[in-house]
Amino acid sequence: MLIPKTHFEQVSLAIVKKIVEEQIQEETAAKLDEEARKKSLREDYLQWQRQSMGRHRPVPIEEL
Repeated sequence: MLIPKTHFEQVSLAIVKKIVEEQIQEETAAKLDEEARKKSLREDYLQWQRQSMGRHRPVPIEEL
């Protein structure tokens, strides 16, 4: 007789649904955190860009 090397127990559908819902919540939260981080970095870069433009006066074409 062949004996299987692995043994799988049956899990109730309610437990599977709960696990999947938790994974979806974690993935959604991680995605929102990533989007917020990207937005913050973008805003920081734009602010830096505005500040650096304010420090240097534009050179008129005649002076080049």
